[in-house]
Amino acid sequence: MSQSPFEIVRAALRYQSPERLPVRMGSLGVDDTFWIPRHTEEKGERNGMRVDEWGCAWDHTSQKNMGQVKGHPLNSVAEYGRATIPDYNAVWRYEGIEQEFVKAEAQGKYTQMGIFMVLFERMHSLAGFVFSDYGDGEAIGAPLPAKRMMYDAFSDVSREVYGKPLPKLA
Repeated sequence: MSQSPFEIVRAALRYQSPERLPVRMGSLGVDDTFWIPRHTEEKGERNGMRVDEWGCAWDHTSQKNMGQVKGHPLNSVAEYGRATIPDYNAVWRYEGIEQEFVKAEAQGKYTQMGIFMVLFERMHSLAGFVFSDYGDGEAIGAPLPAKRMMYDAFSDVSREVYGKPLPKLA
């Protein structure tokens, strides 16, 4: 029996022994999944770099399909309250999505959709990596004050977008 890419991914996610492992290597032309993009709102340019909807300025790297945040909208994680959080419930973000599902179904692919960066990645893109921002002198492994504040803010986003908050920190 020959499983479609959709059936292979679904069986793997359900631990139901697909006939082969799912593959997600689009850059090599082999992919069992179909990524459905959602629309974003660009905020223009700053110092020749593209500014995303969170206010992060992106510069190109030596890899043509990669970028790196070089301009952080916050000076410190403690400023998380100043972060501009996009509205992921806005209808315009999902316009044309029905046609994308039709394409995925025609190809027999498993569909995926999501936000570009996971929330932890977004946290350091907003403020950068400055160790002192995370609470100098705190015991290793203890929840750090600024980190906790940012986590709480993203938990609020998760509650608004997905209907449930992130797990509580210890």
